[in-house]
Amino acid sequence: MQIHYHLSTPQYDVHRLRHRIPMIWLGGALATASRTVDTYASQIDICATLLAQMGLPHDEFDYSKNIFGATPPHKFGYYCFSDGFGVIDADGETVYDNTGETVLSQTGPQSERLEWGKAMLQTTYEDIGRR
Repeated sequence: MQIHYHLSTPQYDVHRLRHRIPMIWLGGALATASRTVDTYASQIDICATLLAQMGLPHDEFDYSKNIFGATPPHKFGYYCFSDGFGVIDADGETVYDNTGETVLSQTGPQSERLEWGKAMLQTTYEDIGRR
């Protein structure tokens, strides 16, 4: 699972493994004893995922997606750092620096990851500004 948080130490910000954190669900309420899910997601996806597992609506969480859903728009992880962001999916990763307006790194084939990241950053900042 990818996690979204803010760091103030730029030399460490773009390292992908700093943003990769496993999610472990434990407890007697789990339907299956053991399961590995290789889905790219962000911490913002926990809301929709947990609510969906309980059969509750999650429409009011605009940025959250059910990682176990059959057809989410696209399964990706998003994270941001000091004036930049990264987007990772099954095909690769794109890391972007807002200050220099440049892609810091990109793996995998050319894709829409850069546009997804810019859209996430813009809409979340606009949302925060409205609150």
